[in-house]
Amino acid sequence: MQLEQRGTITHILDEVIYKGGKGDFYKREFIIKTEDADYPQDLKFEVHGEKQSENVSKYNNVGDVVNVMFNIRGKLFTNSKGAETSFPSLVAWRLEKEAPSESSESPAKEEEEEDDLPF
Repeated sequence: MQLEQRGTITHILDEVIYKGGKGDFYKREFIIKTEDADYPQDLKFEVHGEKQSENVSKYNNVGDVVNVMFNIRGKLFTNSKGAETSFPSLVAWRLEKEAPSESSESPAKEEEEEDDLPF
């Protein structure tokens, strides 16, 4: 199942590198604001891997409108009191920047010019 969300990037957080016995683990998080007119949401996504983490900051900027394709991951955690809880993560696997839309002023001006007849 493919999940997708459209929104505007509001934050690109710093890359975090976790050192481990099997190698380094790279993670970067970014936040988008959805375009729901009534109840816009701020959603935090993460990308894993050195190249993916680097590409998020290299090819995207705060204010860009993007489509995010992602998976939902979860991890079960037992706290110090023995209670179990789950932590969901939204893991992005593709980030597509939308091309800026052309302003609607240009076609209107053209129509006005075409309709400008002397009679």
